[in-house]
Amino acid sequence: MLPSFRDQLQIGIEPGQITLARIGKGIRRRVLEKHIEVYDSHETEPWIAAFSALKKLLEKQRGAEAIIVLSNQFVRYVVVPWNDAVSNDEEVAAIAHHRFNQVYGDQASNREVRVSQSAFGAPMLACSMERGLLAGLRIVCQEVGVHLTVIQPALMSVFNHWCDQVKEESSWFCIIEPGKLLIALYFQGGWHAIQNRHLAGSTVDDLIAVLDRERLLADVADTPQRVFLFSSMHSSYPSKFGNWSITTMKPSAIEGFSPDSAPPFCLALSGNK
Repeated sequence: MLPSFRDQLQIGIEPGQITLARIGKGIRRRVLEKHIEVYDSHETEPWIAAFSALKKLLEKQRGAEAIIVLSNQFVRYVVVPWNDAVSNDEEVAAIAHHRFNQVYGDQASNREVRVSQSAFGAPMLACSMERGLLAGLRIVCQEVGVHLTVIQPALMSVFNHWCDQVKEESSWFCIIEPGKLLIALYFQGGWHAIQNRHLAGSTVDDLIAVLDRERLLADVADTPQRVFLFSSMHSSYPSKFGNWSITTMKPSAIEGFSPDSAPPFCLALSGNK
């Protein structure tokens, strides 16, 4: 891949907080700036506060290009079963929309749906995000002269970084955010289940308690006890806990950023290789 001729802004948007890391252009990747902007996520229209906070962060970043990673709390996910009758992307999208309507009702019509392809014959993962949120983010970037290249859900940002290892065998794929745990089962080459669960705390005991419950609920034989875990709050967890094997996923360290010393920026830099 050719180096970019613009500095790159890697932005993480979570409820109540936006993080930004500016990476210098060229072959030598280094973080030039890091910023955190908080906002009130409890307002009647929290997006308005988020847009204002983002605009404040970007006002001095004119001319850069941006990648935005959205917290899973702004995203809905469903598993789309394989269908032999589907022959093209349009039909895949139609089935994904139908699945969202089944799960979430009419609200799905106000959301942009994306589908992540899996191995042939395996279930697929679809995500949806509010069209108003996506449109607002694009407008803010346009107003301040920032070139927005990607808006990506946290799950896909992290998974794309680690997919080669995750796909080696069946496993659980988990992302911890304050009070929430996104937990997905990747089984025999495809997504089998995905849930957003309440998390009482962020310790390994809290995590394993939820995993043990999900493992009992999973409708598959030989449910794995292998976990890939990403957290924006802590940098590492034990590699073994009882019968569970845990791989802590972290964005790659580069000059000016270490995931161990700056956990709040891990979401923004989650796709960093």
